[in-house]
Amino acid sequence: MSWSITTWNCSAARSSLKLMAQVHRPAAGKGWPLSVGFLAFLAALPLLAVVWLAITPTEALWTHLFSTVLPNYLYNTLVLGLGVSIGVLLVGIPLAWMVSVYDFPGRRWLDRALFLPLAMPTYLIAFVYTDFLDYAGPIQTLLRDTFGWTNPRAYWFPTIRSLGGGMVVLTLCLYPYVYWLARAAFIGRGARQIEAARLMGEGAFGAFRRIGLPLARPALAAG
Repeated sequence: MSWSITTWNCSAARSSLKLMAQVHRPAAGKGWPLSVGFLAFLAALPLLAVVWLAITPTEALWTHLFSTVLPNYLYNTLVLGLGVSIGVLLVGIPLAWMVSVYDFPGRRWLDRALFLPLAMPTYLIAFVYTDFLDYAGPIQTLLRDTFGWTNPRAYWFPTIRSLGGGMVVLTLCLYPYVYWLARAAFIGRGARQIEAARLMGEGAFGAFRRIGLPLARPALAAG
């Protein structure tokens, strides 16, 4: 009998909650879905226009692109993607390991500073690096004034407006994604295992190669 009363009380409470939710929930007007759909259509209109132009090209457009600029664009894109992928791994993994495993003065400050590239747009960082490292930039100007160089033939300086320069800039902009996830992997699951390996006499590089890197592989792939 008491069980039946308890069950009835629970059912009544649930019905009351549903009724209260229906009473206090504001009714959405019928125009809201249409308005939201119209705004989404306006936001996606440029992308839809690009897709439409791509699938309905003018006569012989793709033939012209393949015979002129498209192979070079594809090659540069693939090389840039591969180079930046390798660069962010080479920069992000050692920094994450150093900040996660070692204790040194300024570690907390460095840990926060390494996330700063995420706060700035990539194109803005690219403009800054280009202005600083270009021929008319302050660095090359200072070098010419200091050593008396008069023209570019008198010295060698890396060309920032190149494929290699683009790899360097994008690596410095995008490494925080790898650093962030690798740091979380090193501090989270692998911290105790790395500490156990170090206590058993494993060196820093051995612990990184045998314990840290295998544990961080999913995070590195995601980054």
